[in-house]
Amino acid sequence: MSAHPEQQARRHFQEELTALEDDILRAGELAERALARAMEALVERDPAKAEAVIAADDELDEVYLSVERRWLEVMALQTPVASDLRLMSV
Repeated sequence: MSAHPEQQARRHFQEELTALEDDILRAGELAERALARAMEALVERDPAKAEAVIAADDELDEVYLSVERRWLEVMALQTPVASDLRLMSV
């Protein structure tokens, strides 16, 4: 016996929220590492290290843009309940 379409939609919604949360955490980790490298470049006054930080920020940009796009898709395609909206808006 298969789940009702509403249950399947809700499960998909929860899975997407979990994936978004994982990617947000990943973005935070990338930003934390980039900040540490940037501070090191600043303290050492090393322009080459600073340029390396800038050159390596594409991955963080990609994760950020992916999260933003997927968040908008989830909001547009699902009907989140109040608790979901609180989680998504923080």
